[in-house]
This record gives sequence, C-alpha cells and structure tokens, in this order.
Amino acid sequence: LIPLLTVLLGTATSQATLLYDVTFTGDTPNTSPPETTSPIAGATTTHPYNVSPATGDADLHVWVRNTGYPTVGDGTVVELWDSVTSTTGTNQASIRFQLNNADKVTTTSANKIATFTWDMLVSHDNGTGNLFMNFRGDAGTITQVIWGSNGTNLVFGGNTYTYSIDTSYSYKFELNYATATMKLWVNDVFQGESAFDSSKDFTYVQLATASTGRGQVALDNFKIETSIPEPASMALLGLGGCIMLLQHRR
Repeated sequence: LIPLLTVLLGTATSQATLLYDVTFTGDTPNTSPPETTSPIAGATTTHPYNVSPATGDADLHVWVRNTGYPTVGDGTVVELWDSVTSTTGTNQASIRFQLNNADKVTTTSANKIATFTWDMLVSHDNGTGNLFMNFRGDAGTITQVIWGSNGTNLVFGGNTYTYSIDTSYSYKFELNYATATMKLWVNDVFQGESAFDSSKDFTYVQLATASTGRGQVALDNFKIETSIPEPASMALLGLGGCIMLLQHRR
C-alpha cells in the first residue's frame, strides 16, 4: 500500500502554471533587458514586462550585468542602480513583472495561489537606500514589502528579519487567495506569514528603489507561478497517515 500511496501522492500534487522565468542570461550586458510589454496568456515569459528608466545612464538604470555579482544566480543579473537623490523627475529604478488579464489571480480564479521566487543581493557600494516590492492589482496596492534600514531589515508578519549586505539570498513569497495569507521563505527556510487584502486581484509585482535616496540591487532567476492545491492530494495525505499509523500498531 505504501508504494501505491507514494505514486498516488506524486500524481495528485497541484499543477503549477509557470508564467515568468527570467534569467537574463544571453541579454546584452550594460543595457536594459528586453521587455515583453504584452505577455501571452498562459505562456512562459522570459523577459520582464517593463523596466524604468527604459534606457538609463550611469546614475540611474536597470541594466544587465555579467560581472560584479558572481554569487547571485548564475552571475548574469539585472542591476537596479539609483544614485539620484532629487525628488523630481525620474528618480527610481524599477522592474515590473505583469500578468496577462487571463492569468490574474483572484478569489474566484481557477488558480488562487501566486508564487514568486528569485535570487537577490542588496549592496551599499552606491550608498544606502530602501527597496520596495509592490504587489498590485487593478484596484491598487494589495500589499507592500520593504527592505528598510538601508536594505538590511525586512519587516514581515510582525517580525523583523535582518539580512547581510552584499550577500545573495533566495527569496520566495506566496500569495494565497484561498486563505488571504502571504508567506515568506528565505533560502528555503520558512520565515512567517501575514494577512493581505484578497479583495484586490493580483496583476503585477514591482521591485523599485526609493524615490529619495540611493540604491543598488542585483537580482536573477525571477519566476512567477500560479497554482491551487488539489483536494485529492489532501485526502491522500490523510489516508497515508492512517495507513502508517495502522502499520505502526502492527
């Protein structure tokens, strides 16, 4: 029974739809990465939807780099560089990953879970500044995550997590519209969870430097998947527990 249960559990896990898989490998260094601007519904997109500024300069850019960040992903990354302290004009470096309308995640969509994974390093070579991660929908901001204290502290679920500067971490966020909870993992270790406003649909996620202050961030391997657990998998897990308990009593 146990081998059969193992097979059944392997076939009953939730089916994930991969919508973004961006590595920046093959993109031209020292330029902005190609943009998709119009993702195809249900397809995997290999480039971000949008970067700002579109081309950039030495003071403010979103550029592909293949040197300087050997520990982030495969070493070819996108760098958000912001040394502009003016509060007017274009003063933020940002990158956006947006879903097609058919792939929006809501309380009524087929896939109610959106998962985001990526590798990221925050540096102070360019000065210090906060980093913002905005989860948004057509009705506005769903929730915002901030790497504060000049990029070293992440406040999430009522707890403050401290990360080292110039160190690459693997992040994972999960928005679950079935439970209205958001979960965080860092380097595959669960950190905690927090409630979010599930009345607003999820359309895109954006990473951006502060509008006042400096910032330097490198990221790679950005993925977005949507999924929903299948009820059959939960039932099989319960069955498996009963079978193992009976075998243990024998």
